[in-house]
This record gives sequence, structure tokens and C-alpha cells, in this order.
Amino acid sequence: MRTKLFAAVAALAIATPALAEPLQSNVVSRQLAQADSLVQQSAGAYSIVTTLQANLDDGEDRTDSVTLSRGGDYVIIGVCDNDCSDFDLSVTDADGDDAGSDLEMDDIPMVRINGAYGGRYRIQSMMADCSVEPCATAVRVYRID
Repeated sequence: MRTKLFAAVAALAIATPALAEPLQSNVVSRQLAQADSLVQQSAGAYSIVTTLQANLDDGEDRTDSVTLSRGGDYVIIGVCDNDCSDFDLSVTDADGDDAGSDLEMDDIPMVRINGAYGGRYRIQSMMADCSVEPCATAVRVYRID
């Protein structure tokens, strides 16, 4: 399933039009809808735990907390507007240990957490390359049922 999910995220990156759009939040909303569809196709049943939205300048980062249930499988996907070409995610557990990251040169990062320990996790969203500031971003946390 992991391979299918990574392939689906790659398809999302290709399917997202690179057209200029006056309301970048519309781009982000559309990408989230595509991510929902691809997660459903790849993983089957899922629920959305939360969606975190922010406007980030080039080089800026933001950290949010989310509670994950013990033993759960999760996928965390980030999306950003057309002015963003590199958006990264890093996730740590309640003890500060690395739970996963996607620091690749892409604008749709994904982190998979299998068998979460449970508790508060920190999601650091990092805008590595934004050509027109600020860039609209969203990070959606999915629980795979």
C-alpha cells in the first residue's frame, strides 16, 4: 500500500495545474480535494484527523501539534500554492523523536506513520522555496482505517 500511496502523491504533483490563480487558497483547496481522492483510492477507508493551514514566507517554518491514537496508521500530506516549489514536513513524537519527514525537493510532502505510539505529535511545516510571498499551505492528517 505504501508504494501505491507514494505513486498517488506523485500523480497529484503532476495533475496539479501550474496556472496563475488570483486566490491561492483555491489552489490549496483543490489540491486537498485531490489528495483526499488519492488517499481513498490508495488506502481505502480513511478519516481526516485535522487540516492545518498557514501562509508561509520563503524560509519560514511553523510547528503544530496533533493527537494521534495509539496503534493507528496515519498519512500526513502537505500542499501549497503555485508560487511554492519546495515544501517540507518533519514529524516528531511526544518524546521529540523523529517519526518521519519528507525533505525532498518537491511541493507535496508526505509522511507515513505506522503504528503510532499515541499522544501528541509535532508537525513542522517548512517553506523551503516560495517565489511570491507568502505561499498558502495546508497539511492534512489522515487516519487510515
